[in-house]
Amino acid sequence: MNDNIFKTIQYYCQLELNDFKRSHIFKSIKKLSRNKNFVVVCDIAKGEYNKPDLNYYYLSVEIRDENNQPIEIYDEGTLGYVTLLVSVDKKNRIKLKSWTDDDFIDTLNWITDQLSI
Repeated sequence: MNDNIFKTIQYYCQLELNDFKRSHIFKSIKKLSRNKNFVVVCDIAKGEYNKPDLNYYYLSVEIRDENNQPIEIYDEGTLGYVTLLVSVDKKNRIKLKSWTDDDFIDTLNWITDQLSI
């Protein structure tokens, strides 16, 4: 992949991360986490899923305890989630997505509810 395209993808992901961190839902999760002495970890992650010719870039959110361990909810998993931001297929076709997809928002609302308990 062309270096300029790669830099553009990284820039796009960083803009999405910054936009997410300015959102009301992130600020709410951060405040609730801080009240419980938890830490919110947000990052851009790259995945390949056993197919080296496909690249995916995700926005990840995870709530961790004071020992930097993910918070687990019985029978529900951890307080964290990822959403796809960019996919690049083997022909270098690029698909851009926003962090505001419905599934991600629903999960963030669930995390907010769990932190409010």
